[in-house]
Amino acid sequence: MYAEDADLSRTIQGLGWKLYYTAETEVIHVCGASTDKAPGGFSVVMKHESICRLMQKYHGTSGAWRYRLAVFRRRS
Repeated sequence: MYAEDADLSRTIQGLGWKLYYTAETEVIHVCGASTDKAPGGFSVVMKHESICRLMQKYHGTSGAWRYRLAVFRRRS
């Protein structure tokens, strides 16, 4: 929902496949539809957790911790 598109794109390229952009395609995004009933701040936490998992996958534990540290410093 947050970093999964970046992960999918990287996986596709890693398999040697090509990514294509089609300007004719239309996607309708219903902003907040998935998190409307969630407690306040839920989407922020989930976004950071998703990115942290992406960092873990491609940059290991140290990459995930560096990401967490950067986010913590920015918010402090």
